[in-house]
Amino acid sequence: MKTHGLMAIGYDGTGIGSCFGTPKNCSEDEKKEFNELQKKAEGIIKEIFEPNQETNSTDIPHVKIENDDDVVIIDRFLGKQKPRCAEISIFICRADWKRRDGFEQSLTNDAINHWLRCWDKNKLTYFITTSWEANSFKSLKKYIESYCENDRHNVLVLMWDKTNGFKQMFPSK
Repeated sequence: MKTHGLMAIGYDGTGIGSCFGTPKNCSEDEKKEFNELQKKAEGIIKEIFEPNQETNSTDIPHVKIENDDDVVIIDRFLGKQKPRCAEISIFICRADWKRRDGFEQSLTNDAINHWLRCWDKNKLTYFITTSWEANSFKSLKKYIESYCENDRHNVLVLMWDKTNGFKQMFPSK
């Protein structure tokens, strides 16, 4: 995957939304709604990672965006949260893989509970992580694949660092 500034570029040269592909078994209206949700999420992620934002030691900017009705941002750095349900969920994973606010804990402790609670509402889930452990991810991947089996739920995992921007980690192409 190519990176451009702070935004991930999909394999077809477009933005983050292209990483999801086209929804299967959907009407044209559902596909249109899905594409609109992707564009909205991409805009919010661009806003979070806009250059010159105030950052902490992980170099992930402090999230200052007010969540709208369609989007919820879950950031364990801000403490234990029970986020409301929304069509788009963005999990910010700031720490090393196994730490309290790292990817593994965000997936196994937060996302799975959130997905079960918000099964009918959530359509897109983004994880933005600062660390990656390929061998550990193999055992966690089954949770994501199970959630996405119905073609209604979509998950994208992006690794981010200040120097290289985003890199798509899941789904792999």
